[in-house]
Amino acid sequence: MTWLRPQNLLTGLFAAAIFLPLLLRLIPGAGPGVIASENRNPAPFPGNPLRESATYPARFDSWQLDSLPFRQYLVPSSRAFARLLIEGGSDGVIRGKDGFWFYAATNDGAPVEDFLGGNLFRRYELNRTVKALEECRAALAARNIDLLVVVPPNKISVYPELLPAARRYRRPSMNRAEQLGEALKQQAPQVKYIYLADALRAAKNTTPHPLYFKEDTHWNQLGAYIGIRAFQHRLNPGLALPDPTENRLEIASTNEFADLWKYRGGSGEAPFDRNIRVRLPWRAETFGEMIPGKFHRRGENASAPDPRRVWIYRDSFGTAMEPYLAALFRESRFFWKIRIGAQQFEKEQPDLVIIEVVERHLANLSEIKFNGERSSRLHLELFAGKN
Repeated sequence: MTWLRPQNLLTGLFAAAIFLPLLLRLIPGAGPGVIASENRNPAPFPGNPLRESATYPARFDSWQLDSLPFRQYLVPSSRAFARLLIEGGSDGVIRGKDGFWFYAATNDGAPVEDFLGGNLFRRYELNRTVKALEECRAALAARNIDLLVVVPPNKISVYPELLPAARRYRRPSMNRAEQLGEALKQQAPQVKYIYLADALRAAKNTTPHPLYFKEDTHWNQLGAYIGIRAFQHRLNPGLALPDPTENRLEIASTNEFADLWKYRGGSGEAPFDRNIRVRLPWRAETFGEMIPGKFHRRGENASAPDPRRVWIYRDSFGTAMEPYLAALFRESRFFWKIRIGAQQFEKEQPDLVIIEVVERHLANLSEIKFNGERSSRLHLELFAGKN
């Protein structure tokens, strides 16, 4: 039987290896592949390869990896196995000093590359991002609306000294967030942009409390307040926010914020951590969800120190900022990756728009679109990352 020849068997095995993943996708329960602890959406199918062809291979790889059949079962098993073998962290997580863990995955942003400056924007990417921000600023300015772009740093960018010795990295002369800031100064100086890393690095040396959760990717409310003080000074230099002194701090114990514990396969109850809040002289009179179950909230404070109406487009780092901003501004609206229709925009036109996007999702700023050529098409679109 000639079909049993070794070369034929190898050819058959090779063909099976190629087509098996495609066939497995047809089995019920084979997907989707992104699990809840990854805290992100699956990569979409990349579509037409002729559009943005330079990035098509990377986008196709991301989709292929996220749509791998039975990935939702393979990922937790891989993490649990890796935890048994690797003491210093595993599968996109680095174990640091003093109980700190760091997010280091490469399929949902790349925090280590951000810190090392290994993923600087290419020239066309940088120009496209600068153009998108300038067009957005100009469209808003035509309606007497100010714009501020705020970039909270990754945890690794603030606490590199807490990395294990084997993972100790030397900070480069410029990273991607700083690169964008310099490009905006030169090409679009009217765009107000602030990368908050310097403010948080300075603050960590003046307080005994951490600014980020140990078992989570996010900053706590003390870290968020430090960030707000840094950019509020640019928005309203005459408003001096109080120092976060010990008598203003409220320290609560919580295990709600532990996405890295879940990400690395932790089971049962997550470790408790401190969420440190700053008491302000002002408090929002109204603060809550506009649409039940949606990341779409509003705040009102008639006695706020800043009389402006502000809209904030945010990712998950904006959550800790919301109570403060709701207290500081007369009216505030918080949107999570949402399109604002023309009627609502015209009816509730803000004085200020803040776009917040965490450092590892900085590339998503190139996707901002403001269509305002006709009032019927007036909307602001922002897809500000998955986390």
